[in-house]
Amino acid sequence: MNRVSWVYKNGLLVFAVLFFTAGTLGAPGRGWAENKLFSDGFPNDLRKKHEIGVQAVADPQTVRPGETFTLRLELGINPGWHIYSMRLVGEDAELATQITMMPEPFAPQTPWEESAPAAQMDSALEKIVQVHQNRAEFFRSYRVAEKHTAGKSAMQGKIIYQACDNKICSLPKEIAFNAVVQVVLAE
Repeated sequence: MNRVSWVYKNGLLVFAVLFFTAGTLGAPGRGWAENKLFSDGFPNDLRKKHEIGVQAVADPQTVRPGETFTLRLELGINPGWHIYSMRLVGEDAELATQITMMPEPFAPQTPWEESAPAAQMDSALEKIVQVHQNRAEFFRSYRVAEKHTAGKSAMQGKIIYQACDNKICSLPKEIAFNAVVQVVLAE
């Protein structure tokens, strides 16, 4: 057997073992990185440390045609980590937290706003940047069209962010959110 055939044959064997082991040891549809057998035993596993949680709430949750409401996104950020402000400019703009909506059933009345970020020295970037730590809030006002029908409407979107801990940064991640707005007709 020549060297090329040996590498090809054994490379396929290694791939098959990894592929089928990942499928049989983990839950269906999960890869080996999500498998508890591989992740629980490592004390330095950083996968979950930079994740954030989001809660989306319409305020108020019940509105009439012609009224406005505010969509609030409340983010919880793990201790020691931060995400970047939406308002970064220049060469830092690519780090800015972004919010995208998937089709908006209501007309936006304001641009996205955010709770006050803090100026912090980011050792990973070696400069002072605007960040959110522990908690952040993003909000935007919407108006219900005069001819909007009664019923529930979903406000869906995603937040695209990059989390850092002053030593390392995650790759950009996205987290989906959903809020429900109840439209009632005037009496």
